[in-house]
Parts: sequence; structure tokens; C-alpha cells
Amino acid sequence: MAPFFWLLYSRKKQGESRKEKLRIKKRPSMMSVLVESMIQAA
Repeated sequence: MAPFFWLLYSRKKQGESRKEKLRIKKRPSMMSVLVESMIQAA
């Protein structure tokens, strides 16, 4: 299951890395936090 989330995460990062960085700096979205925690747990 971890690789699946990692694929989604990496694909999203490549797609809108700049937008995500700006958004995370202001306020991390729940999805980002969730994916990050899942990746770290795996």
C-alpha cells in the first residue's frame, strides 16, 4: 500500500511542486499531512 501512496505523492509533487510548497508554507493541507505520515509509517 505504501508504494501506491508514494506514487501518488511523487506524481502530485512533480505536477504542482511550486503550488504545494507555497500552500504548505502557509498551511499544510490534510492530504499532505496524511500522505507524509503514511510514508513515514511505512
